Amino acid sequence: MTVRSMLCVAALALAACATAPPAKTAETTPCKECPKVDAERISDITQVDQETQQQIAKVDELAKRVQQLQAALNASLKSGAAPLTETQASVSTSGGNVRVRLSDELVFASASARITHAGQKALAQVATVLKETPSKRIEIAGHTDSSPITKKYGDNWELSLERARRVGNYLITQGIDPKRIKMTGYGDTEPVDAADQTKNRRVEIFIEPTGGDAAK
Repeated sequence: MTVRSMLCVAALALAACATAPPAKTAETTPCKECPKVDAERISDITQVDQETQQQIAKVDELAKRVQQLQAALNASLKSGAAPLTETQASVSTSGGNVRVRLSDELVFASASARITHAGQKALAQVATVLKETPSKRIEIAGHTDSSPITKKYGDNWELSLERARRVGNYLITQGIDPKRIKMTGYGDTEPVDAADQTKNRRVEIFIEPTGGDAAK
């Protein structure tokens, strides 16, 4: 092919390109709803974040109240001319509750549900702190060892329940709201020491503090 022929072919090709319709390109239609959807998503995320922060604040406040109650009860039971020993009375946490554990020897006469003078004094100290600390629920749990009952109570279960009831009623006389008190007898079903039965004979007070300034 001559140079002229080549130039003619190129010219025809250019002419064809010039007359060909332009290639179609994808067109993006503006989304009128997109800004609204994005704003709603941002609002939802912000709300979830705020709720999360509020829940964290509530948990922190409740943990703080649990620590304060534990410290107050410890100070009350360990103060005075005859502070109670760790064997007689101890304060700890159990889940989100504060647990006060009082020994059988401190609170009751042997195989009896009658509260001793020392027991009344200890419970009065507990009540004084509880009246200053709002709480949702207070459970009184009575426990015994596995030794057979030889006196007027039918079994350990009955004795443990009567002891819990007596402690609950005593706290009520000290000004604790009866609506917040639950009394339960566990008998010998929840021992804390298989080798030392004296540790199993006990009364435990579980206090669930509120997260606010008033009981709810």
